[in-house]
Amino acid sequence: MAPVLVDLGFVKIHGYGAMIGLGVLLAVFLALHRAQQTGMRAFIEAFPFLFVVIGLSAFIGGKGLWWVMALPEERTGGGGGAGFVYYGAILLVIPATIGALRWKRVPLLQAEDLLGLFLPFTHAFGRLGCFLAGCCHGCRTDSAWAVTFEGGMGLRDVPVHPTQLYETAANLLIFAFLWLWSARRSLAPGFLFGLTLLLTGISRIATEFFRGDVPGALWDNRTATPGEAPPGITQAQAIGAVMGVLGILLARRALRAGRKA
Repeated sequence: MAPVLVDLGFVKIHGYGAMIGLGVLLAVFLALHRAQQTGMRAFIEAFPFLFVVIGLSAFIGGKGLWWVMALPEERTGGGGGAGFVYYGAILLVIPATIGALRWKRVPLLQAEDLLGLFLPFTHAFGRLGCFLAGCCHGCRTDSAWAVTFEGGMGLRDVPVHPTQLYETAANLLIFAFLWLWSARRSLAPGFLFGLTLLLTGISRIATEFFRGDVPGALWDNRTATPGEAPPGITQAQAIGAVMGVLGILLARRALRAGRKA
């Protein structure tokens, strides 16, 4: 792990922020490349405005949901500045981006497909940042691939599941599948975005079972000791289920519209 990649005394480059920055830069390059390939001129022209809207809404949503979910000691502790919830970002990014696309008169469904394609891509880099920071760690395990964090924001000196790497791998596989499939086939507008939500939701539901930093279950007062698996359905799993159902509905709508066209 490497919470701080570079420390020059007067400035520090943190691993978490560096990975997110790298993921965003690569996503921007690939998104504009795909937009140019598919002739989405309106999207390319509106992209600077969209980038600002997506960045601000992601920051506000991610920080805001973390503040709601965090324990009081976490808000006032040293790690408060790094608190961020991916699902909080997504829940605000989606409506904000839809509004921005309508404002700029960009074809909505095609733009949603393009932007949705990079949700798992940027999330993968975010989880790499979590691994470097030691946060979002897994539960205790004696497996051969267990990792032990000696510092950082999470549980220390205890072998745990590398759930950050599980999610990184899952999201990169989702992205690779969607990228290759959409490049070879003509898909109904909106279908790719729905499929992205479905696969991302399933991935999060699965990896959450191995998390060891979840405070408790969603619908009761049971709590988990740090390093133990969640005692019940978690908030992230509930949101993942909602995303999955929404993804199915959007994909079905896209297919039906495609058949009628």
